[in-house]
Amino acid sequence: MDEIPLLSMARAALKSYQLSADYFTALHQTSHPQPWVSGLEEDADLSVTGPSAAWDLGVNGSCGYLEFQGAGIEAVRTAMSDQKNAALEAGAKVMDVTGTESGEARKLRQNDQHATLHSIVITAAEALEQGLRYLAEWLGFNEKEVTFTVKPDFVAVGVDPQMATQLLQAALAGVISHDTYWHYISTGKVPDRNWLDEMERLAEQGPGLGNVGAE
Repeated sequence: MDEIPLLSMARAALKSYQLSADYFTALHQTSHPQPWVSGLEEDADLSVTGPSAAWDLGVNGSCGYLEFQGAGIEAVRTAMSDQKNAALEAGAKVMDVTGTESGEARKLRQNDQHATLHSIVITAAEALEQGLRYLAEWLGFNEKEVTFTVKPDFVAVGVDPQMATQLLQAALAGVISHDTYWHYISTGKVPDRNWLDEMERLAEQGPGLGNVGAE
């Protein structure tokens, strides 16, 4: 059975989090030294300490701070940074490109990578939905009414000026609807609909784009 996608990244991220807990705990301890006193009489009462308090130690009393030098803190910080970099590297390998590739090879590789990411996103969404349903059941709600969905989209899109011009001309000619043209220039994607749906939009829309605002 294959290893879960990005499991190595999750392990490195978890270890970085654990190390960060040690790191910030050590920073807290080294920035708050523990005061100590000695040589006080048995009946002496020292109930207040701090930089703004006056200490009465008597004739033979002495005081000081127990300061931890923090020699190992930098090593923890380095290990935490290494784990973070390992997590980033593991995540980047999912979209890694090595060497020269043709357009078709690049397309096939991206499809394979997107399939992996799609599986991860969908599985995580299903887990969140099941968790929310458990909470709904505990709170006395109908768990079947709880839904959580994610639309995976991993491709950065942009508006192609030539494509936008062609769609505008088609909209002016009444071949496509105004909504299709507006959807493309807003999102960079041609809406996924069949020809009958497009015909319905053409029939329902108002005047052509060339007549908008004209009386």
